[in-house]
Amino acid sequence: GSEWGSQRKLYNPGFSPDFLRGVVDTIMHKCNRFINKCDEDLAAGVPTDMLERAIDLTVDVIVAVAFGEDWNVYDASDDNEGLQTRNTMRDLTELLGITQRNPLKRYFDPLHTWKTWRLSQMLERNMQKLVKRRLAKFQLAEGKEDLKQQKDILSLTLSSVLRSKKTSQQAGGAISITSDDMENMTSQLKTFYFAGHDTTATTIAWAYWLLLQHPDSLAHARE
Repeated sequence: GSEWGSQRKLYNPGFSPDFLRGVVDTIMHKCNRFINKCDEDLAAGVPTDMLERAIDLTVDVIVAVAFGEDWNVYDASDDNEGLQTRNTMRDLTELLGITQRNPLKRYFDPLHTWKTWRLSQMLERNMQKLVKRRLAKFQLAEGKEDLKQQKDILSLTLSSVLRSKKTSQQAGGAISITSDDMENMTSQLKTFYFAGHDTTATTIAWAYWLLLQHPDSLAHARE
């Protein structure tokens, strides 16, 4: 319908062939980080948890490509907000998985329901902060550079939103993001984040496991 059509139009620039070709270098940089971390495990003589490493890799990529940020998920310091958001999403995903397997949890386990609600609220606040950080950069750059030069999906979307507001507003009025705009963008960002990294990370982990079960295929892949 019309709502889908307007949303598709807003986010389309972030999935165009030109945009995707432009992020290949970013993806390669993140892959090299991932390889270095696996090498560190090897040097330390410890087994690699491939699912966790794959999650870090795919989060690293989606945060750069979709949000235009580097959360440095390998930095475990307490003030790393990006890592906190990553962990919040993982904890929420696990709880939602439990609810899916046992729907009665939603009705007969108040602690489970409260934890799910609390994590959802935390994630929403984190995503709102993300949008506000990007918006602040836009306002700082206004008049100095073309906002379309920002190379991430959120920036391209914000650029479209601000451009449409600038066209429709009366002269002299301040351009602002409404609560509806914010709710829509955070919902889309959460979808990009979850759909963009979770399925891919799981696929990577299983692919490694399967290759190790089939040495001939592993040798062929290495070739």
